Amino acid sequence: MGLSVRGGRRRLLLLVAIAAVLAMVAAACRPSQPKNAVSGPQLFVFAGQSNMVALGTSAFDLSPEVQSTFGSVFAWDLNGHQWQHLNANGDAAKHFGPDLSALPELRRRLSVTVGGVKIAAAATSLHKEWRPPDGVVFKLMMSEVQRALDTTIPGEAKSSTLAAVFWIQGEGDALDRASSLAYAANLTKVVTLMRKNFHQPHLPFVFAKIRDTAPVLSQNGPQVNAALVQVAKRMGNATT
Repeated sequence: MGLSVRGGRRRLLLLVAIAAVLAMVAAACRPSQPKNAVSGPQLFVFAGQSNMVALGTSAFDLSPEVQSTFGSVFAWDLNGHQWQHLNANGDAAKHFGPDLSALPELRRRLSVTVGGVKIAAAATSLHKEWRPPDGVVFKLMMSEVQRALDTTIPGEAKSSTLAAVFWIQGEGDALDRASSLAYAANLTKVVTLMRKNFHQPHLPFVFAKIRDTAPVLSQNGPQVNAALVQVAKRMGNATT
């Protein structure tokens, strides 16, 4: 199953990714819970570079329905370090990315309150800014996810459970041969550290493949995509 973030199939592929996440989240439920049971607020991480930021988009292009505030759907405000209702016109969605569609759909399917933490920066590399454990963006992601977990979503009696990570990153690494060759090892560290630090040994991941047919990415892009597939298979409870 391949997930692309560009083109007319974006919505369909996002729904496929959500279905995969739901299956993995259900499988990761504690044994004491009924099969496929998910309870309490669920936190989803949206991490990556320009495609996750969704540069070039505008909230004014969205329908009135999407531009309204979603009930029981929240977004983490990186500036104020607080939960806010997901709102296409708010600071959390100056550029609308896959999170703006995924979170309401996850809320509908899980029937629980959901929150999203988006850490995305254009022109960044897993070999540099995202490189664990000391890359500046990686450190930001880890600290903000922890803050969000420690902050109760308004109206909820208990804190959120980290449910899954959506990862849309890799084009920056496809611009450099050394970075692309190190992609599998670096991504493995991301998964390993997030699962360890947040005490979620089966934390689900969805990796989006990059457009390796673009001329500037054609030389090293296939290496990055192969690494995404390789890590997903090796680490388990992950998909591309």
